[in-house]
Amino acid sequence: MLLTGGFGGARIAPALRDALSPGQLSIIANVGDDLTWFGLRICPDVDSVLYSLAGLWDGRAGWGLRGDSFRTRDTVASLDEPPWFNVGDQDLALHLLRTELLRSGLTLTEVTRELARRLGIQQVTVIPASDQPSETRVVLEDGRVLHFQEWYVKVRAHPPVRQVKMAHGPPSPAAFEALRDSDAVVLGPSNPVSSIGTILALDGVGDAVRGPPCSAPGRATPASAIMPVPASGCSPPTGMRTHRPTSPDATPPSSSILCWTARTPGTRRRSSGSPSGP
Repeated sequence: MLLTGGFGGARIAPALRDALSPGQLSIIANVGDDLTWFGLRICPDVDSVLYSLAGLWDGRAGWGLRGDSFRTRDTVASLDEPPWFNVGDQDLALHLLRTELLRSGLTLTEVTRELARRLGIQQVTVIPASDQPSETRVVLEDGRVLHFQEWYVKVRAHPPVRQVKMAHGPPSPAAFEALRDSDAVVLGPSNPVSSIGTILALDGVGDAVRGPPCSAPGRATPASAIMPVPASGCSPPTGMRTHRPTSPDATPPSSSILCWTARTPGTRRRSSGSPSGP
């Protein structure tokens, strides 16, 4: 069982799939970054994992489809409605289909399973952490409250953050069942606050993670390298331990369940920069 965000999950998921026997890998993907964009439901972390497993992910940008174009985005901008969040033309097709399937009454888990099938993904189960909207919000030092994507992408993570507000709703039944039945839990090389912490904050997930005989955190680097929030601003679920290393090469103790990672140099936020590219 892999718990992960988008960028880290997209990098590690194919390697774990290839290292394990067919059908042995399940992935629970963060949904705290999900947002509604021009009426379409977008699940950035789920999509990155799906695209990566399908061999379509743009690893250079760290999101989206490799070789995608942005004519729709540019046309919207030309109509005096510049989008602050990048969605490629081919990527748009997935969001259109997801939104339509959700409107038909399917759960996000069911929609994700169907999208994986249509993308040709086999032998790996990708599960959204929750079927309910569970968006992460940040409280800025000036008192404003922003969706995580607005803070990270729209304002480029510049305003200082006072607190991170994670959703504490129910996990998806499929995610909870997969955790309960798993032999081992791997915490992916993802943001410990906005990707891993948001999954662990869902009701009962922390206890479920403690259940498997092996919980494996990844290599550690300070959380402040990616999200400079004070320790008091983001608390793990009750009973969970966290470890804040004092050096980039420090390794958390085996009892720690959060891995601290930094954003890999070279990846880019999904902000609308130049009019002709991502």
